[in-house]
Amino acid sequence: MLEMDKILQSSRLDLYFPSFKATLVKTGLNERTIQNISNILKHHQSDHKESHLATRVQTAELSLEDLASRVTTSVARYLERQNLDLVEASWDAVRTRLDCLSEDERKSPSLHRIYEEFLLTFRALRRADYTLEVWNHMITRGCRPTVRTWNVMLKGCHVGKEVDAMEDVWRRMIKAGIQPNAHSWGIRIHGLFQFHKLSEGYRALAEMTEAAKYASLRGAKIEEQDDAPPKPDVVILNSALSGVARHGAAPVRKLLGWASGQQIKFDIITYNILINVALHTGQKEDARRIMQKMAADGINPDSATFTILLHSMFNDGFLSDLDLPEQEKHAMDFIHSLEKDGLNLDVRGYALLLDRLLKKCQNVQASRKVLDHMIKRGIEPTAHMYTILMTHFFSLDPPDIDSVESLWERIRSNTNYVVDVIFYDRMLEGFARADKVSKMMYFLQRMGQEGKRPGWMALVEVLQSLLRQGDSVRARELIKDVELSAGNVKAGVPVEQTN
Repeated sequence: MLEMDKILQSSRLDLYFPSFKATLVKTGLNERTIQNISNILKHHQSDHKESHLATRVQTAELSLEDLASRVTTSVARYLERQNLDLVEASWDAVRTRLDCLSEDERKSPSLHRIYEEFLLTFRALRRADYTLEVWNHMITRGCRPTVRTWNVMLKGCHVGKEVDAMEDVWRRMIKAGIQPNAHSWGIRIHGLFQFHKLSEGYRALAEMTEAAKYASLRGAKIEEQDDAPPKPDVVILNSALSGVARHGAAPVRKLLGWASGQQIKFDIITYNILINVALHTGQKEDARRIMQKMAADGINPDSATFTILLHSMFNDGFLSDLDLPEQEKHAMDFIHSLEKDGLNLDVRGYALLLDRLLKKCQNVQASRKVLDHMIKRGIEPTAHMYTILMTHFFSLDPPDIDSVESLWERIRSNTNYVVDVIFYDRMLEGFARADKVSKMMYFLQRMGQEGKRPGWMALVEVLQSLLRQGDSVRARELIKDVELSAGNVKAGVPVEQTN
C-alpha cells in the first residue's frame, strides 16, 4: 500500500480525485498497472503545478519571441493569483537572459512585450521598486518607451488601485513628449471616475475635448498624423460611464449631457450600462424606456443585456415570493414585454432564463414553457440548454430519471440534434450516481462510437458505480481501456480537465 501511495503521489489522478486511489485499490489492480496509468499522465503534471520561468524553461536557450510568449502567459497568471514571489523569481531569470541580447534582439518587438508585461505586473502589485528596476533595465538596453509602454504603466496603476500614481505617470508621459492615444485617455478617465475622483474625471474629459478641438483648429492635416490628439468617442463615453455607474444617477446624467454636446451616438455597451444603472437604482420604468430607445435606434440586445435584466428579475427576491404558476406567468410576461418593445431574447438569454428558473426557483414547468416558446420562435435548443435541464433532473432527491429519459427522447426526436461532450459527461455522472448501470454504460458506449472523450470526473463516477455494484470485471475493463485508449474510451481522455 505504501508503494502504491508512492506511485500515485503527485499524479494527475491523485491530484484531482483523492478518492480515486481507494477506488483503484478496490479493483485489485497490481502496482505495475497503476504505474502504467501514472506514466500515461505524468507528462501532463507540469500544467497543474506552480512554477516560475527559471524552473520551467531554460531562458538562455529560448529565442526572444518564445521568451516573450512564455512571459506573457506565465506572468499574467501569477498576477491573477497575486503571487509576487513567482513574479520576482521570473524577473530574476528573465533579466539574466536580457543581459545577453544580440544586436538583432535589441531591435525585436518582443523585447517591448517582455518589459511591458513586467512593468504592468509589478505596478499592479504595488512594487514601485521593481517597477523602477524594470524601467531602468529597459532604458539601458536601448528599448525606448512607446505610448503602449506608458499605457501599460497607467493600466498597472489602475489595476493596483493607485489613482494618484496613475496621475503621476500621466504627467511624466506628457513631460516626456508622448501624445496620449485614445486608450491612454480611456484608462485614465475610467480610473478617475471609478476611484471617486469625479471632479478630476470631468476635468480629464474637458482636457481631451479641448485638445481635440485645438488640433482641429490647426487644420485638417494634423488629423492624418499618427500623434494627433484623439477625439472623444463612444469608447471614451463608455469608459467614463462604467467608472461612474456606482456613484448614482446624477453623475451619469452629467456625462450624458457632455456626450450630447459631443454628438456621440450610443452603442450596445452604452445602453447596457444605462440599463444596469436604472435597474440598480430601482428605476424599472427608466430601464424600459432605455430599452425602447435602444430598439428605436436599431441596436439589438446582446447576452450582456439579458444577463443584466435577468439578474435584476431573479435577485431582487420578487420571484421567490411567488408560487410556481405565478413564477411561470412572470417569466413569460418578461419575454412578451421584451418582444413588445422590439427586443427578442437570443439563445444565450433563453439559456440563462432556463438556468435561473431551475436553480433559483426549482420551477420545471416554467422552464418547459419557456423552452416551448423558444422553439415556436424558431430557435433550436442548444446542447447547453439540454444540459441545464438534465442536470437539474439529476440533482433532485431522488433523481427524476423519468424526466431525464423523456428529455433524451425529445432530443433524439429532432433529426438535427447535436449534443456535446459536456452533455454526455453529465449524463454519465448522473446515471452513475444513481447506480443506473445499464443506462450509464449505454452513454459511455455512445461516446466511444461518436469519438467523444469522456472527462475524468465522469470516468471516476462510472468506475465507482461499477464497484458499488460489485462489477469488478467491467471496472477492470474500464481501467484497461483508459490505459490503452481502447474500447469505450478509444478516443482517449482529455489532456486537461475542462469540466
